[in-house]
Amino acid sequence: MTIWKDLKLLEDKNLLFLTRGGASISNPYAVERTINEKEGINEREKQRIARAALELVGENDSIIIGSGTTVFQLARCLHPMRRLTVITPALKVAMELCHRPNVEVLRRGCW
Repeated sequence: MTIWKDLKLLEDKNLLFLTRGGASISNPYAVERTINEKEGINEREKQRIARAALELVGENDSIIIGSGTTVFQLARCLHPMRRLTVITPALKVAMELCHRPNVEVLRRGCW
């Protein structure tokens, strides 16, 4: 408990940043990770979420897939037997889906 109080005191003085299970002298929130780094974080969980979302997609549906590494996993799983329209602002999602024969991709800018 004493070390935690010391770390909290140092954080209050902006000398370090508390992290899960420890502390860091660099701000973990200041630098944006690359998309390749983000894809590897919690990858199994993202795949599980994608598979669960896939069950909600029906025949002849129109869906919106935003940008982000979790919804990109959904795009990777989409192989519909019937027509599906996907609206997305994400180039990576559009590129993943554009050659699928039953998927019509409408790429739109940010909403």
